[in-house]
Amino acid sequence: MLQIAVHRTPRADDGNHRNRLTYSMLILTRRPGESLYLGDDIKVTVLSVQGKQIKLGLEVPRDMTVYREEVYLRVQEQNQDALGASDEDVFAVTSLWQPTKKK
Repeated sequence: MLQIAVHRTPRADDGNHRNRLTYSMLILTRRPGESLYLGDDIKVTVLSVQGKQIKLGLEVPRDMTVYREEVYLRVQEQNQDALGASDEDVFAVTSLWQPTKKK
């Protein structure tokens, strides 16, 4: 049996209080082989439960990207770092991509 906890989590405070949304997580109990839908396009199926490990099957549209949380957070962090790059940083990187002259 799988239980998904519900809690309310505020988004990171970016200084703009209008952007501080609160999300709720729904608690569901599912057994292996049972599914749930997120909207009309996403189906989540509990494939198996072994100890503390749960295998989930996701049916999502082909154009939708799915990340594990740790990967998603790393991508978001790298995107923020890239936004903070200065023009000098960009020019320095592009100079590394200059074609080499053939002898």
